[in-house]
Amino acid sequence: MGKNAIVNHRHMPSAESPRYQRWLHRMTKPLVIMLVTIIVGWLAMIVAYALPNGPVRAHVTSSAEIIETQGAFPQLVGGRAANAIPDNNTDAWMLLMAEYDGPHTIIEKSLGNYYVQRGITDAGIPGYDSLIANTRAQLDPNGEDAAKPTQTASYARYWHGYMLPLRLLLEVCDYSNIRILLIAAVVAIIVAISYTLARRGLAAFAVAFVGLHTLMLPVTPMLSMQFATVWFIAMISMLLMLQYPSIRTGRLGYPCFFMLVGATTSYMDLLSYPLFSFGICAVTAYVLSHATAQTASITYVDGPDKQRSSDQPIGPGHIIGYAAAWAAGYGVMWAAKWVIGAAVLGRTVITDALHQVAVRASSSAQQPGEAGTTTVSYWGTLARNISPYAMPAHVLLVLLVLLVLAVMIIRKGRRSGSTTVTRMFRSVNPLPMAMVALAPFIWLALTENHSYIHRNFVCSILAISGFAIFGYLAVLADTVDTSQPRVPDTSGNA
Repeated sequence: MGKNAIVNHRHMPSAESPRYQRWLHRMTKPLVIMLVTIIVGWLAMIVAYALPNGPVRAHVTSSAEIIETQGAFPQLVGGRAANAIPDNNTDAWMLLMAEYDGPHTIIEKSLGNYYVQRGITDAGIPGYDSLIANTRAQLDPNGEDAAKPTQTASYARYWHGYMLPLRLLLEVCDYSNIRILLIAAVVAIIVAISYTLARRGLAAFAVAFVGLHTLMLPVTPMLSMQFATVWFIAMISMLLMLQYPSIRTGRLGYPCFFMLVGATTSYMDLLSYPLFSFGICAVTAYVLSHATAQTASITYVDGPDKQRSSDQPIGPGHIIGYAAAWAAGYGVMWAAKWVIGAAVLGRTVITDALHQVAVRASSSAQQPGEAGTTTVSYWGTLARNISPYAMPAHVLLVLLVLLVLAVMIIRKGRRSGSTTVTRMFRSVNPLPMAMVALAPFIWLALTENHSYIHRNFVCSILAISGFAIFGYLAVLADTVDTSQPRVPDTSGNA
């Protein structure tokens, strides 16, 4: 019996086996990255609330006047242009939490995200209403708003990672100045990405990038802090991928990179249009992989089939893996806030968060500023989110982008000599971009309530679908046919 037991033990998986060590290494790196991200994120929140509050409160007071003048949801363009409506209600909420100076400790503030709610309204815009009422009460202690009942509320289910940069800015300026800085930052990033695309010779992808912003209008991240967080995460991530294409093959790797993008999105965002950051990175990864494959195809005598796997274009399996990594980073980061918040605050943060998740996925909704609920369906939610893009201006701009890309594809095919446009289409797999293009429609199905109510920012995820199509066409226009073996360039000019 003892001998048999020893023999059986030898056939059991060993902790020293190479396979186990490789698995342990693969799992250790993302776990360590996530743990460090959570710790750094919490420390940043503690630093944010440790900053002096006097200048912050003064600048929030002057900011309230701007928001009150514009209203909760100002119509910048009008008509059906819901994707050009800044969310001043959420911005007001962010300012309320930034100025809070109640009796809680810094640790409690970093996790509880408290604010003073003044007056109970049924308008569905408590951030806007409370900011205006609090400011009026502060300016006129004997006025009507000062007599309204107050209560300390908590918005603990999100990290509110924007709090450190927001409070730093509020130390020196108000909302109008923050908007000017946002405009400058948006322009700077668009210029930086455009320059990098030109330097890398990705002219068609530059056209696709322009096409993206005919759908995801840059005016909203310029004027709305709520819109700016995800846009900046997505654009900075894209810029990093373009500047450092070795991320894919380096020590970090795309899976960990996508995980970090998801975690950062969860940390900074208030469930606006988070999928946008995944979509932008996925399309960029696809285009860059084809650019790498094109370069490698003239290096390997035996053709692209003999290239290293890291030189191969991204396929459907990669997209699934990157989506899973992004979702893992997003979910683990969010859940970490619930767990830490519940442990430190001693409150039902997890219960509240799960309740909100259930509500946001339900099929009933209450519009901000309206009483009563509405039963919604997937098709109604989809139609509501697509409607802003049905405007003639959007249609015209998209058609113009498609026309430019089509001309570039035809010219590329003609310049390639024996390479026909048909062969170019056969040489590039459209399935990865089809999967990315479908992702927003899956998101809408999973978040019917939230997507129906907040279509003015949720609809921005549909820009991913357009960008995926533009990205696929850009690959056709920027690459040559790699389906045939090529002889390496021995002239030294490769």
